[in-house]
Amino acid sequence: MGLTGSVDRGSLWTAAMLIAALVLDLSWAPPDPEGLLAQRWLGAGGRRIELECGPAFQLGARWLLFFEQRGKVAPFRGAVLIEDERIRDLLLFEAYEGVGRSAFSDRRLANSLCDQPARAPVDALVVSGATVSSQLLIDAIDDCLSLWRSAVR
Repeated sequence: MGLTGSVDRGSLWTAAMLIAALVLDLSWAPPDPEGLLAQRWLGAGGRRIELECGPAFQLGARWLLFFEQRGKVAPFRGAVLIEDERIRDLLLFEAYEGVGRSAFSDRRLANSLCDQPARAPVDALVVSGATVSSQLLIDAIDDCLSLWRSAVR
């Protein structure tokens, strides 16, 4: 008896599915959340550079600088939008600080940064009830701006 007749269709189907899964796994790029957000805020076709604080994206005179910083309660994750060498917005994706873990839910700190020159140190309002957390966030923004300036200017 030879091996020719001993392979059944179920085994062939299983082998084919495993090979297909392996090929898909090797060719499927994981999603790039920062890249997708940069396309949303800047538009498609920008360049990406890696900084210690996180990736930075440029399209024309606009930049989006991502940062992550350990907070008092949990990590901060956010980005600074820069246009024509000025801060245009602060985007916070994750920040659970202060009373009720919502100290940064209003835009006072973000609004205080808008229109400032994009260089450290920034002058921002500290959120009452989250003084330490506010300073940690401001320090993260300052670090991000300093790293960006030394990398591209």
